[in-house]
Amino acid sequence: KSRDKNDKSSDAVEAYDKALEAATTPEDKARIYYNKAVVLHNQKKLPECVEAYKAALKINPADEDARLNLQKALQQVKQKQQQEKQPKKPKEDPKKKEKEKKKDEEKNNNELPKPQPSRLSKQEAEEKLKALMQQEKNLQEKLRKVNAASVSKPEKDW
Repeated sequence: KSRDKNDKSSDAVEAYDKALEAATTPEDKARIYYNKAVVLHNQKKLPECVEAYKAALKINPADEDARLNLQKALQQVKQKQQQEKQPKKPKEDPKKKEKEKKKDEEKNNNELPKPQPSRLSKQEAEEKLKALMQQEKNLQEKLRKVNAASVSKPEKDW
């Protein structure tokens, strides 16, 4: 018999529930809650997943993996809620979108980018420019020394 992934995942959640009843140490319970949360997360059962991660963290507050995964799950819950709040837009004709995109590209190609106002004063900009020029000068000098040193060495005549 072939079983699909959801059946196996549901079986896994049930197995974790049974294991929780049989678990004797807090460490085991924390691991079981964590693993159950991972399965629920993969099933996209976010509310149950969040609860399982919270249960794992109550038992073992030092579990960083559980903390990170809980944060991810909470972010996904928040995104899902925001998507549900936004009214769905009617689907647009793909050809219409393509035409609009071409118009935007043509418009952008014809317009020059506007210069951004500088955050530096004129004096600060000149000082930075001088510093950069001095660095460039030093670098060029080092390169000349390296090149001069390598040229003066005689080639080996084997």
